[in-house]
Amino acid sequence: MVQLDVGELGISQEATLDWIGRPEQVEAIGSQLVQCTTARNTDGLRTTIGPQYLRYLELHLDQINYAGQLYGNGRDSAPSDRLYFVQSENSEAALALIQNSPYYRAGVYSTCSVAPFSALLGNTLGGVAWPQNAIYPRE
Repeated sequence: MVQLDVGELGISQEATLDWIGRPEQVEAIGSQLVQCTTARNTDGLRTTIGPQYLRYLELHLDQINYAGQLYGNGRDSAPSDRLYFVQSENSEAALALIQNSPYYRAGVYSTCSVAPFSALLGNTLGGVAWPQNAIYPRE
């Protein structure tokens, strides 16, 4: 993740990339993307362990920027994967954080992988609210 200093508060919703000045990078925050594939036939296990898993994530909010699920077969099916954007320069530490989760320890995941991640832009980077229509104007 990157914390940005845009030099002014409250960028207008009418802003476009043509006139938004080049924000200066203040601080680079190391991030790792951990992707875990859900093991087959673990729906019941996920339901049983779900409260402990969510509590674990809550206890580590200071290290997890985002966590969410992918639905490879549509939202009506069980999640196929989970993504964790972990704030860490160290890929081993990021992977260890997820491997200590109740889901991993119980066998909910068949595999987990980790890769360095660099955020480019988004609504939550450094508190900067990038306009929704900055790249693709909406009518």
